[in-house]
Amino acid sequence: MQKFPYRVTFLIGLGSAGVQIISTIFNLYVPLLLPQFGFGAALVGAIMSIDNHFDLLIRPTVGALFDKTRSRLGRRRLWLIASAPLTALGLALIPSAHSAIAIVAIIALTNLAIGLLATPTQALLTDHVPSARRGPPMGSSTY
Repeated sequence: MQKFPYRVTFLIGLGSAGVQIISTIFNLYVPLLLPQFGFGAALVGAIMSIDNHFDLLIRPTVGALFDKTRSRLGRRRLWLIASAPLTALGLALIPSAHSAIAIVAIIALTNLAIGLLATPTQALLTDHVPSARRGPPMGSSTY
């Protein structure tokens, strides 16, 4: 059996934790900003659900694209390098929005970037951990 790559797994886990922290901060603070633009509670909920709709489209599409990507950085790292600054840019632009249209556009950009960042981050782990050393798939009742 292959040696378990603890260091790589830890670093990839930090990346995954970073994506979760970004998503948590985004989902915590953005709903507090939206009423300042005149959005009611129902519209705030609808705007905040944009990420769920994006995930239905982004994750399978990006997954298929990065499986076909060939670069000297590998299939996934190129997507990480491109999407991390886009995510940071989206998060940095949110407080500077001055209109309802701008905040919705920035939220959409940020959700797109987070989806682009999360997908290869999660898939990267499977590249480095042998299948025999992984746990059962989610939803599986076999332990």
